Amino acid sequence: MKNITQLGKKKNILIPNKNGDFKVADGIKSKDELLGLTLRQLRQVASKLSVPLYSRKTKAVLVDLIVTYQTKSNKSKNISQPKDDKSIFNKQLPTIPTTVDAKTNLVFLPRDPEWAYVFWQISEVDREKAQSLGANKLCLRLYDVTGTKDGDFNQGTLREIAVDSYSTEWYLPIPVSDRDYKVELGYRYGFKWMSLAFSSAGHVPNSQPSEQILDKFVPFNLESHQKLIWQLQIQMEVRLMDCMSAYIKLLLLTQSVLG
Repeated sequence: MKNITQLGKKKNILIPNKNGDFKVADGIKSKDELLGLTLRQLRQVASKLSVPLYSRKTKAVLVDLIVTYQTKSNKSKNISQPKDDKSIFNKQLPTIPTTVDAKTNLVFLPRDPEWAYVFWQISEVDREKAQSLGANKLCLRLYDVTGTKDGDFNQGTLREIAVDSYSTEWYLPIPVSDRDYKVELGYRYGFKWMSLAFSSAGHVPNSQPSEQILDKFVPFNLESHQKLIWQLQIQMEVRLMDCMSAYIKLLLLTQSVLG
């Protein structure tokens, strides 16, 4: 009886594909099954469920989020599949998409003279395109664009860094400080390159103290501006006399009213 019960239970199996990544079979996983997976496998499951910022979560937090998103996904599927009703002209209702696929974007933020923080988001369309090409090696390219026009970069400054294919953020080492840099996100497959997105250019601060010691002031020649100063003094004296005259008139008017 015990063996029959165990055989009756449905288990979800991770099936490896030709690229070495694990594909999650259809079905909802229990919390105990999720706890038995590695962190990399959990990130793959979270990616399919569109869990936000899954690469920053710990294993315990990620398991709870996956359980929650599995429940939401199952409910949305049940709602989106209408029951057969012959009274509606025997026509199937169109499926309305619940979410809009976001575009691939990349942000480059210099942190200090030696490191920069990069984070990104890859759309499902780009991921499927990369899988169809057999591209599974995600990389970041760092360009030195100091003093160049838009779209150009200084020759010999390209640096390519491989990152985790399911990561959404990375810290990049900066080769030379006090320069302008731009980052490109893409997939490497063989000797070919699939570009996904470019970041805007950012300036990395200098690692050395500033060479400017004294403050720079605007040069001012008193002799050349003496006439202007004299005119300002006259205008101030005239305005002061007008104010005194108005004050005296107001004082006399007050005394006559009170007297």
